[in-house]
Amino acid sequence: MEIKKFSSFILENESSDRPESFEFVKRVSKGDFLILKDKKTNKLWAFYYSDFDKKDFGEYADVEKIYYGTDEDGDPDWEYDWENYDPDDEDMVQFVNNNIKNLQIGKGLRDWEDGIELVEINQALAHDFLSNFYELSPKILGLT
Repeated sequence: MEIKKFSSFILENESSDRPESFEFVKRVSKGDFLILKDKKTNKLWAFYYSDFDKKDFGEYADVEKIYYGTDEDGDPDWEYDWENYDPDDEDMVQFVNNNIKNLQIGKGLRDWEDGIELVEINQALAHDFLSNFYELSPKILGLT
């Protein structure tokens, strides 16, 4: 069994501590991340989506297809319009829920700063978010 170790948090791939499913709380556009809530524990997590190709989220979206004619077998030849696709919140939440076992996960400010993809929000990280992102409030981050 592979163990992923990060600066402040250790989780085994099949650990009961690993979240199973999330619901959307808030998108922080300036920071390119989502605030998510673990449906089982109600803990808040941050998912940094900027390092992903938007095609990663396309499986969960209705991306427009452009018809380019037919291929050599006479079948329609389609291409997806990735240039004009902007993943919405639900696309990304579905991606996270379906890929939790493959994502790097961590806890707190240090792991967030180290670039871990999915990080449990502790008090230090919540306070850092509050000081850097005007669109977040103590209530959203569970500090009230």
